[in-house]
Amino acid sequence: MTGQLSAWMAIVVFCCTTLVIDVASGASAEDYKRLHRSLLANYSTSVRPVLDQDETVFIFTALYLAGINDVDTVSQRLVTTAFPELAWFDEFLQWDELSTGIEIMYFKQNEIWTPDLVLKNSVQTIKELGGDFYYLRVTSDGLVRWLPFQVFESKCAIDITFFPFDDQTCYITVHSWSFNKYEVNVTHFDDFPVNFNDFVENSVWSIVSTGSSASPESEVDSEVTFILHLRRKPLYYVMNLILPVVLLGVLNLLVFVIPADAGEKMSFAMTVFLSFAVFLSIIKTLALIRGKTLHSDGLVSTIGLVGHVTPSDFSKTSGIRRPASATSDSPRVLSPEATTMERLNCLM
Repeated sequence: MTGQLSAWMAIVVFCCTTLVIDVASGASAEDYKRLHRSLLANYSTSVRPVLDQDETVFIFTALYLAGINDVDTVSQRLVTTAFPELAWFDEFLQWDELSTGIEIMYFKQNEIWTPDLVLKNSVQTIKELGGDFYYLRVTSDGLVRWLPFQVFESKCAIDITFFPFDDQTCYITVHSWSFNKYEVNVTHFDDFPVNFNDFVENSVWSIVSTGSSASPESEVDSEVTFILHLRRKPLYYVMNLILPVVLLGVLNLLVFVIPADAGEKMSFAMTVFLSFAVFLSIIKTLALIRGKTLHSDGLVSTIGLVGHVTPSDFSKTSGIRRPASATSDSPRVLSPEATTMERLNCLM
């Protein structure tokens, strides 16, 4: 008898629990509207979301990198497409999930408080993250999650000394514009500061490593910096720039193989010389000359030009004929090759 009573009590408890769960999880649209009005009734977007205004609001950030759009050597800038993930607790947006049956609510960006974060090292006018059309996800415990999608144009000091085998380190600094660290503390997630789930590979640059750092304890400013270590893919430049310059340097040495009295010696030398000049103009069109440092390709081409002119000077000197005898008073006569070289130098 006692066993049957216990079994019936277990069935009744199970049915009541199931009924409560069904009622709690079956929130209607009116329930959402009612909760939305209740949460925003006395809400102010100008007040930091903590009951005690002496406490600090911690903003946890991570960067979801979607792609590297451009690395501009001339203007020293990095253009990326990304959306930072920002999360914080809003103590004014908390409710009882069991009684309302609502776990998640969505609010527009202009309806609730958001940190005024900007790209500190921007090359354009500083503007706030996000827009009015964004919705923020809020859970019943007050956790707010914000994913503002944006194209970042940040400053990046580019060193092209070892082009095209160069590595670059660029920074994306997110800064709290109005609040100091004791009011709004912007920090980063320790496990994945930079995420590549939606990343599209760039054809010129590859990402070697990433990192992040928050502002030091000694500073009052509140900011977090995402670090990108980039490496250029050199195959295109090797095949279309470096290899032709090396081959021209080898052809330049073949000038000494041609006999001095051959008519093709001068035309061959001038063709190689003009080829070096053409490749220098190609390098200039790549806008690499205007970097803050001298790159290796321009240096190699310049050395090639100097190395070509120097043997030409020796050729001119060797083209001067000696007198028939040491005591002869007849004037020195230039060979036809040396005469042609002199005329070309005058024209240049």
